[in-house]
Amino acid sequence: MVDPKKIVGRHLSRVAMPTLFMALGFNWGWFSREDERMHIQVVGRQPEADLGFWLETRGTKVFEPRNEVTRKLTSKDKGEILAKLRQERVHVEEEWASLMIQKDWISARLDGTDLKVVAYPGTPGSFKRIVDLRKEFPGIYVKGNGPPVDSEGIRFDSDKVSVVLNGNRHERKHIYLPLLDFLWEGAW
Repeated sequence: MVDPKKIVGRHLSRVAMPTLFMALGFNWGWFSREDERMHIQVVGRQPEADLGFWLETRGTKVFEPRNEVTRKLTSKDKGEILAKLRQERVHVEEEWASLMIQKDWISARLDGTDLKVVAYPGTPGSFKRIVDLRKEFPGIYVKGNGPPVDSEGIRFDSDKVSVVLNGNRHERKHIYLPLLDFLWEGAW
């Protein structure tokens, strides 16, 4: 039998992020010092703090129990959590992508007209997305005008949850590419 005080004590040493949603009477979210893989878990001083689900595997959305405690939930309970997750999908993805930016868990570089974005670089769960900027922004690549996107100006904006192209230029020249438009594949 697991001692709930040990579970709670272990989680109190981590700083909780804001609650993303409530389900089964628990606050769900994640802690600020976390695994580099999207997930949700019970946050707070609840003995059930070991309940959690992986939400992605190398960029593909999944809904998988993180541990044996979570596997033992009933199908009805898992269904309630999944329904709430689907309802809060955009919020959960925005918050996780913002955390990725803040933690430097994402990088990008320009290769010709392709933007190459790497999530969780240098980790086993790393994955890459390639965005063809000619297709994403038709008309901005005009022959003879030079490159409309500066390879030195690629930034991330955690508030807008976007890749910022031309981030080293005046703000009116910034081009925002929302991460949620291409980062994760599939559905929950």
